[in-house]
Amino acid sequence: LFAIGLWLMILFIIRTMMVIYNLTLTEVADVFTYILRNAWYGLLLFLVLYLVRPLLLMPGTLMNFMAGMVYGFPLGFTTVVVASLISATTTYSLSRWLIHNQPQSSGRAAQFITFMRRHPFEAIMTMQLTYLSLDFTSSMAGVLHLPYRHFILGVLVGGFVGNGLGVLIGTSIDGSIANGTITIQPEIILISLAVFAVSISISSTIRNRNPDLLPE
Repeated sequence: LFAIGLWLMILFIIRTMMVIYNLTLTEVADVFTYILRNAWYGLLLFLVLYLVRPLLLMPGTLMNFMAGMVYGFPLGFTTVVVASLISATTTYSLSRWLIHNQPQSSGRAAQFITFMRRHPFEAIMTMQLTYLSLDFTSSMAGVLHLPYRHFILGVLVGGFVGNGLGVLIGTSIDGSIANGTITIQPEIILISLAVFAVSISISSTIRNRNPDLLPE
């Protein structure tokens, strides 16, 4: 309900801008992109949006695409890495602070939790390599009170490929939505697919060596 309320507020603001400034929806998107790319507070605004993203139930992948479209690869990738670490730390801290009772489980889930406690870095890294939600991963780490240094290092290393993949795909899209000049660079798409295949191969190898790493 909270997320729905936030989205309704955002839609109301967008609709108000369209009416006051006589803009179409695609023109509003172009204005927003211009602000993120050129305004002095653009990067700060992106970081804030990434931080509140879990409250909007928005996948981090969409924000990665946006970073690639707006900032390109070097700056967009750096921005996403910093934003994801801040977001992961916030979710981890809230989960650890709010939940003190350790979860009770049995069967495969119990094996999974046991592995996370014994090998926190490897577990977090592989969860990110398999493209599990960063919010889910951070929440689990906080609930289980995993050591922060192992958790954040696992997020950094495991999310390195996923973040780069999302930003690369966003970088391949160029042009203006309002003007209908969107172009896609196929060579970057091919590189992204190659990176995706390598990351899946690495995560599969790690999981085969540790069958208790992720639950079925």
